[in-house]
This record gives sequence, structure tokens and C-alpha cells, in this order.
Amino acid sequence: MAYLTLFDTNATIDISSKIMEKCVKKKRLYANSISFWEIMSHLAEDFIEIKQRLMKFKYLSIIEDSFASLQDSMGIVSEELSKRGSDKYIVAKLLENLHKSENIEQFYSSNILDDNGNSRIVRNVADRLNKYLTIEENRYKGFIKIVIADLKADPNIADNADNFFNYVQVFQKTLIDKLLIMGARKCAIHERAVNRSLLYNAFVIERALEYYHKGSNEVPGNDYEDSVITLGISLDKEWLFVTKDRAFRISFNKVIEMIQTKYGRGFGIKAVSTDEFKIANSLPT
Repeated sequence: MAYLTLFDTNATIDISSKIMEKCVKKKRLYANSISFWEIMSHLAEDFIEIKQRLMKFKYLSIIEDSFASLQDSMGIVSEELSKRGSDKYIVAKLLENLHKSENIEQFYSSNILDDNGNSRIVRNVADRLNKYLTIEENRYKGFIKIVIADLKADPNIADNADNFFNYVQVFQKTLIDKLLIMGARKCAIHERAVNRSLLYNAFVIERALEYYHKGSNEVPGNDYEDSVITLGISLDKEWLFVTKDRAFRISFNKVIEMIQTKYGRGFGIKAVSTDEFKIANSLPT
């Protein structure tokens, strides 16, 4: 089975450049742009170490921002989407400048040209992305809290598989309505929404269920990144999702199994640990 291999943020940190270099000679490795932005947000903490982590992305094919990509797949045309530019292009330009920079000030003061031909100061790019990460992380936590509040009001809304997916459909419908308002093509929108967002909505609700049963309202920051990455995983392709987070891997595979049971067919999607990936792709001694 020819899987598309997708790393989460921790996997890009944990897996060595040597293993990545070996793997890309045989197959493409993917990472969501959110992983790059998250690691880049820590540059001020230790420029040399974070730079080394970021330079690994030269081996990874960048998947565009999950929400922007979702809108694009639905045929939505907007000034905001056209202005934002390609993450893949911007990441490549940032890596060029980062490679030449000896310190954070040199990097932040440098300029890049985006794919629309606009000159951008890297410091401004970083500031904008940090604000974006904060806004989206808070929005995600809000999503989790809504689900927990619903569970407290009616614990039966997700107490079995049928109720779980009925509840997922509530969020699917909300998303579809929002996409239609934004100008999405109506043709087969339900099928396209299932392909692109069912895994995300089911996964977020599953994570909220875990917090609900633990009696916790505190959502770890990396939960947002991992969940957003699932929005970039379409059900019509075969994915090998590599993560160092054991709890995330268990939740992910549980949700995939639930979707397979619900739809009565298999999906070529699974999560494996970084250790499993390293063993399968180990370098000769």
C-alpha cells in the first residue's frame, strides 16, 4: 500500500534529518504548514536549535493551511485567500533566508517575496503568524468547551456510535452552511465536506469526550496543532500519520476505526509512532 506519509509537529522534531534524507529518495514526506509556524514561533527561545529543527522542512512537502485549503477545495474565491499566498512558497523562501542567517535579528530583518510578488519583512510575517496561531488555538479551545458543555447538559449525545455520529453531523451541517455562505459550490458539497472535514470534526469531539470523562476543561496547546492537521487528511487517500504523541495516536486510530464501522468500508489511514517509523526506516550501521 502506497501511503502518503504525514508528520505531525513532534515527529518533525523527533525524526532525524538523516532518516528524512534517506526516505525522500524513495517517497514524499509531508508536513502541514501549521507545524512549521508552530516551531518557528519558538525561534527567540534558542535560535540555533530551532533553526536546526526548521531546516528539516527542506525534506518535507508542505500541505497548505488546512482551513484555507478546505475553502479552496470547495471553490470559494475571496480576496483574503488570494492575498494570503501559498504556504508552500512562503516556507521555501523563509528557509532560504534562515539558512543564510546567523542570528534571529538577521533573519527577522530580512525580506522575502511571496508568490504574489509582494515584499514581506520576515519579522512582520512572524508577528502575523503568532497572532494567527493564538486566535485559532483559542477558537479550537472554544470548540472543545462547547462540546463539553453539551455533554454536561446531555451525556447521552455521544454515548454510542450512532449518537456520536449524529452529533458529529451537527457540526458538519454548521460547517457546510458556513461554506455555502462563503460561496462554496453546491454540487456534491456534502460528499466533499465528508471527505475533507468528517475526520476533523469526529476527532475534535472524541478529544472533548476524553476531557469530559477526565473532568478537565484544560486543553493542551499542541492539541490544536494535531487536530488542525487532521483537517488536511482527506478520506479518499491513503495516509500514514506519524506522531510521537501516544494519546493522540490512540485517539486518531480509534476515530478512524469508528468511521470505518460507520461507513462499512476500510480507509487506508492509520497513525504510527515515531519509533515505529524510525525502525522501519533505520539507517544501516
